[in-house]
Amino acid sequence: MSIWSRFENWGHFVSGILMCVLGICLIFFNTYFVAGVTWWTGILLTLVGLFRAVEVFLPKHKAQGSKARLLNLVSALAHIILGTIVMTWSGDAAKLLSFGVGLYQLMIGLVSLFTYYLLQKDRAKGRLKELVIGLITFFWGIGTLLSTRSVRDTLVLVGIYVIFIGITWLIDARDLLMTDKTKQRKRRRWRVGVPVFFTMLIPADIHSKINHLLNDEVSPEEVEETLIPQVKKKVKGDPVLKVFIHVSEGIFGSVGHVDLSYKGRVYSYGSYDVDSERVFSAVGDGCFFTLDDKDYITYCLEYGKTLFEYRVALTKEQQEAFEKKLKELEDMTVPWELTSETQKASYMGLMVKRFHAETYKFTKSRFKTYFVLGTNCVLLADQLIGTSGLDLITMVGILSPGTYYEYFHKEYQKPNSIVVGETIHNASLNISEVEE
Repeated sequence: MSIWSRFENWGHFVSGILMCVLGICLIFFNTYFVAGVTWWTGILLTLVGLFRAVEVFLPKHKAQGSKARLLNLVSALAHIILGTIVMTWSGDAAKLLSFGVGLYQLMIGLVSLFTYYLLQKDRAKGRLKELVIGLITFFWGIGTLLSTRSVRDTLVLVGIYVIFIGITWLIDARDLLMTDKTKQRKRRRWRVGVPVFFTMLIPADIHSKINHLLNDEVSPEEVEETLIPQVKKKVKGDPVLKVFIHVSEGIFGSVGHVDLSYKGRVYSYGSYDVDSERVFSAVGDGCFFTLDDKDYITYCLEYGKTLFEYRVALTKEQQEAFEKKLKELEDMTVPWELTSETQKASYMGLMVKRFHAETYKFTKSRFKTYFVLGTNCVLLADQLIGTSGLDLITMVGILSPGTYYEYFHKEYQKPNSIVVGETIHNASLNISEVEE
């Protein structure tokens, strides 16, 4: 492991400690802590603005041109104005934070209730649990938004939530820093992640970094060193499982998508029947296709996508468990033939025409209807990946491709994790990891 990777891993440990401290402060110092942090943030922004304003008029300022000075002066004034606003509203910061938490709870509740509606319509298992979660979260969000007396209680709950995030990060940091004696866990553990809006655009952010590096004419070797850590892996098993996290331009493309490849064959779930899409393309028939992964990569790159590939080494027992779960899912599908002109002209239709992908539709289970915020590509991938013992499980919330990228990128850095390879596929860039 490089010195930089070691330093980055210790950074995860420090971040975990800071999150725990933040949570404790929210619990015990509550509104005073939020107001104090907001006040000092405002002061810091104001001081930065004043410093920049003074710097603009210094004789030896690096921006000698009038246009450059004007831009720096505007930036300084913006910092001062923003800092003043933050200080002015510091007394209400706790209420604003509580309001934001209430909105997030309300959103999660609505998503769960809509997921329940879809599951009820399809007579799928697990719908009662979704209903209970939806009702609790929905009314909790309503109560948080309407009750001014619940601010302190809300901050306590936020503090507990933040502490659990910190503990999750500390456990990850421990695994990153452990010696070769560390063993891969046999069972999955519960993880508490940050809210989905913090992770959903991670693939798009990495995609933007790649484009920025390409525009700066950075060599593939330098891009590799920047984006992919060099890790020596010592895990038994065959890397027969691949996780593809891909991202492209556009609203849905920037959020990303997740597919799996097992022994050279891609298995993908999504709303691929354009004729069945509704609710602004967020809902549709649950479709399933298989394809040779080399053809799949070729097609995705031609389609303008960037793929993040993670290779997972499985033992014979894990392979048997994976194949059993895959067979269970396949038994819930029937062959699907694309017949309409819109279907044939779609992303799926062009793939079938060129590479003869095998297409299916789910006839039962929660995967019968695809919902981008509920029963989505990540949920199906997680059910299959769960047979390997990898522990990406959220307590309540939405699984996004960004959540998966963050998890697998970190898991790859662990010396004894079964995630043994990382590769980026981009039409303008050819990056391959350093083989273990």
